[in-house]
Amino acid sequence: MCDFSIIIPAYNEEELLPSVLQNLNSVLSELKPEFQGEIIVVDNNSSDKTAAIAEFHGAEVVFEPDNCIAKARNRGASTASGKFFFFIDADTFPDAAVIKKALIMMSSGKVCGGGAKVEFDIEKMPFFASLIVLWWECITFFIPLAAGSYIFCRADAWAETGGFFEKLYASEEVNFSYKLKKWGRKNKKTFKILPDRVKTSARKIRWFSPAKMFFFIMLNCLFPFLVRSRTLCAMWYKRPENR
Repeated sequence: MCDFSIIIPAYNEEELLPSVLQNLNSVLSELKPEFQGEIIVVDNNSSDKTAAIAEFHGAEVVFEPDNCIAKARNRGASTASGKFFFFIDADTFPDAAVIKKALIMMSSGKVCGGGAKVEFDIEKMPFFASLIVLWWECITFFIPLAAGSYIFCRADAWAETGGFFEKLYASEEVNFSYKLKKWGRKNKKTFKILPDRVKTSARKIRWFSPAKMFFFIMLNCLFPFLVRSRTLCAMWYKRPENR
């Protein structure tokens, strides 16, 4: 058993996965010998070289045939050996400091899980995208909720809550955040959103028009049951042509 497991759901991620894993391998090296970690990449039925790239960079690779991010996250967690879990998107670049801070808090026994603020890898954020980020940060401050790009939790909390709800094709991190907070209250532990920012790709902002992003986000907000439909969550699973 190691101290923590980093779990990455990955569907056709051969473009960014090499740099993501290089960053995470550096993080693991930096945290040694205080904390020992592992990286698990969940190949979510990719048709590209995702699995081979993950193996080349030393990650453990597991396979989830159903193209659903909630199932991929749970599949990785079910094989993980760490006492603490970090669910990281395949286009996200946390540094050692934000991982270590979460590990120290969970090791204290006072924190059950949480997340961090998001920073996009773009010099000038489009106006509409800036509004979305501001809206999300207000939510995380007042509710709070973890962003899907960076979620951490105790392994026993993941197991006892049942993990991510596998009938959801999007917003699974929101549902899981509520379950973690409920588990935390029962076990006298807090759910913590770190003030640190975790860098993630702005590729969806580049790929999709403001109108399309607004449509999907408002549709999911007004009719949250629609996230049970993979077709209606297509923006999160399909890429524009030539991407």
